[in-house]
Amino acid sequence: MTAVPEDTAGAHTQPPGPEALRNSWSKLGDSIAAFGDWALRCDNAIDRAEGIRHALRYLSHLADSLIECNDPQRPEAILVQTPTRKFFGDAADCNYYLAKISGSEEYRVHGRRGDTPFFSAQLHRSTGDSRVAGTLVITPDLCDADGEYEFYLSPELGDRPGLVMDESCGELLLRDYAKFPETQTRPTIEIERLGQPAGPRPPLAEAQLAHRVDLAAKGLRLARRWLAELVETLQARPNQLHHAWAADDRAFSFFYGTPTNHYIAGWWDLSAAKALEVKLRPPAASYVGVDLYNRWFESLDSRDRRTHLNDAHLVPDEDGTIPVRIGPEPEPGNWLDPCGHADGIVVIRYIQHEETGELATPTLRPVS
Repeated sequence: MTAVPEDTAGAHTQPPGPEALRNSWSKLGDSIAAFGDWALRCDNAIDRAEGIRHALRYLSHLADSLIECNDPQRPEAILVQTPTRKFFGDAADCNYYLAKISGSEEYRVHGRRGDTPFFSAQLHRSTGDSRVAGTLVITPDLCDADGEYEFYLSPELGDRPGLVMDESCGELLLRDYAKFPETQTRPTIEIERLGQPAGPRPPLAEAQLAHRVDLAAKGLRLARRWLAELVETLQARPNQLHHAWAADDRAFSFFYGTPTNHYIAGWWDLSAAKALEVKLRPPAASYVGVDLYNRWFESLDSRDRRTHLNDAHLVPDEDGTIPVRIGPEPEPGNWLDPCGHADGIVVIRYIQHEETGELATPTLRPVS
């Protein structure tokens, strides 16, 4: 394999000298200001404050993924979301890892599988209408006797396990869902490029940084656009749930949807009720989860509040349905804390479900 150059796409279109970086920095400032102006138009203080915080959180991700760790020659799997950096419908039970890659290279991904119920790798394209290029679920039967796994990313796999890449592939996203995060063993992840060693990292190039700052500015603009569209769509049908984000939905691609997950979403609104009740009858699945989100599509703070539940903790009624209450006052059973919000987004996930027919749609109703 021949090594691809450092990320110089777009760098040659920049004017020489400091003007390129100055122009890029100005564009980023404009994107930040526009996002802030939009967030500050929200009707209530908590949404305004969380909107400004969301921009800062997402910018920190863009700095990591576009500037600090954007090197397909020396790839590394970085933890994308944490309890204090959330975006794009993150699941509280899931660890997300992102690695920048090149579709013209070959990579080996390996580590220890752990004992969480679901662990997957998903290839993303950098161009084109369909973002997902392939998905691999890393099951225990792909591991050796010591629980070690390995797979490959390559234009030609041969008889090796892994995912086939094309020239448009630029990211690998790994998901790891736990039902008992405090006690289950999470996977370890190592990724290495095959072929000749890349050598020491080159000095930071001004034109390259200008290009990547341009990408960060664009990323914040796109986040604003897609978040606005998401909220507008869901708010139009308050306290209703619907099956969301099929693979051909453009929002599915932007918000990093995966074909292993079935998503059901809605806008919950407590303004006319003391509580809301979700009722679901999930199919058999590797994982079932119910998560609450704010209007910025961040999962609500779960460090010391109950803002999500999975099927290891959801308690069904005698008829098999599962009621989940959303409200400010704690309740016995399946209760979720809205963390001071009057409204927001709720997402139900069925991962690798076994239902062959049409899935029932859960309900979301006010409780007087």
